[in-house]
Amino acid sequence: MLRLSHLYTQGKVFHATGPLGTQLNNHQCSRSQHYTSQDLKRFEYVVEEKLERPLMNRSPRIAILVVIEADTELGFYEHAMSSVACYVRIWKYEFRIVSSNDYQSECPHKDKFFRRHCIVARILGSYDYLLFLDGDIGVVNPKRRIEDFLDADAEIIFYDRFYNWEVMAGAYLAKNSNWTKRFLDGFANYEFRLPKSFHGTDNGALHVSVYLHTSGRFSLSPVGHFQQ
Repeated sequence: MLRLSHLYTQGKVFHATGPLGTQLNNHQCSRSQHYTSQDLKRFEYVVEEKLERPLMNRSPRIAILVVIEADTELGFYEHAMSSVACYVRIWKYEFRIVSSNDYQSECPHKDKFFRRHCIVARILGSYDYLLFLDGDIGVVNPKRRIEDFLDADAEIIFYDRFYNWEVMAGAYLAKNSNWTKRFLDGFANYEFRLPKSFHGTDNGALHVSVYLHTSGRFSLSPVGHFQQ
């Protein structure tokens, strides 16, 4: 089995559509080596079925990004990240795993949770859309494409927790625009305005950042589409 930790040691960033993607197809998406539940067996069948066909030309250009720390133990996230790696192989997205240490000069934040949003803003310009994910988020339904969730009027799309309606900072779909980059930089820099009392790091700051960045003028749909 080709573990994600081994993939990572071959470079700080890998693209599942390149040579490593071929290895990924052979090793990561194998029915015998991964997943035993019926849902995940169904996921693997979709992987095998789709890969028999030529991969489509990607337009718009979409990537999935996970930001890790130098001490991140990738073995803890292998199940989730393997599902993402197989998913991007199906739909010909790019999967980027980057170390925050590589962005210390551009993103000198002390809090890793804020620093990752600064890194997203640095990478966003290379794509039309960037889906940022926490490392422990996996793919449940590989039949749904990222394009299904795009909204031409939305700059950035978050989701809310179903049990308390809190808007989450651990996953979002960002459009490559100057507005989005300014928002992400402002969000990341809110680290320097945190109170000394409890604040919830980036997840608490997200709600205030949205209001401050838009001066209260924004549109929020039930699924968290933030519009300029």
